[in-house]
Amino acid sequence: MKKSLSPSEKYSVIEIALCGQDLHSREKEAAVALLTRSRMPERMHALTEHKGAYCLSCYTRSAKKVEEVRKKYRALRDRSFALKVKTLRRRDWFDKWKRDYHIRPLGTKFMIVPAWERSKFKQGRRIPVILEPGSAFGSGYHETTRLMTRMLESLKGKVGSFLDMGCGTGILSVVASKLGAREIVGFDNDRPSAIVARQNFKANGCEDETHKVSRACRGHRTPACEGGTFYWAQLKSLKTRRCFDTVGANLLSRVLLEYRDRIVARVKPGGYLLLSGIALQNFPGFKRGFSCPALTCLKILRGHRWVGVLYRRK
Repeated sequence: MKKSLSPSEKYSVIEIALCGQDLHSREKEAAVALLTRSRMPERMHALTEHKGAYCLSCYTRSAKKVEEVRKKYRALRDRSFALKVKTLRRRDWFDKWKRDYHIRPLGTKFMIVPAWERSKFKQGRRIPVILEPGSAFGSGYHETTRLMTRMLESLKGKVGSFLDMGCGTGILSVVASKLGAREIVGFDNDRPSAIVARQNFKANGCEDETHKVSRACRGHRTPACEGGTFYWAQLKSLKTRRCFDTVGANLLSRVLLEYRDRIVARVKPGGYLLLSGIALQNFPGFKRGFSCPALTCLKILRGHRWVGVLYRRK
């Protein structure tokens, strides 16, 4: 009998890479702009540059997205960099993670530990967050994730029930659990990410640290567990009316603005809302657009290129 594959094994990942040698700053900016115009924002880009060799990559599972990039690339007058598209099988994806992904600090209290480097981690003052990528996106290295973690750390003992909007590999859900959250619910519009988040949550022993999560949310979920529930769902079609003590949304600023009312409605009165995914240059406009009578801004964290904002619902 043929063994059936789990969802995280079935889904391939498409790597889109723009590569060149000894590129000028103008040409590098053109590469970034090409992906950004294709609705692949800078926080999704991975850059490697060594001895003049430049490679800007991003990852997707959408063939339509690949065609959109190809169309814009063909329209360029100056093709100083090459477009390379490669479908990564699960083994290729793991090899890429293992080559580029190592133990690193996260916030002031945590340490990201890839599952294959667990034996290298030395117990100390930092709390390990064990991560296995599966077929999911999200390494925890991005500045927006670090900003979200710092805001969660400031709420230690106050997190209560936590809703992770766009959970990715489940990093923030694990952090929230380690900071004392009693209930965790997460969802992502990428089905393999929701599955991998559930697996990482379990691998970090979070099931033993939280109470059973309510089944009030509806969606395409992975099997229910004692510690956390993770869904495959779209924000625009999320049907739950349940409210949470803390809501985290590390999403694109345009998505945050478009669904502001829907996001705010999931926060309990007196609860907290953590946002990131906001480019530094876009923040003034974002702050005006997201402002509403129900929210009080408690904290603004500015990174090198991104901003995190902590609100409290009145």
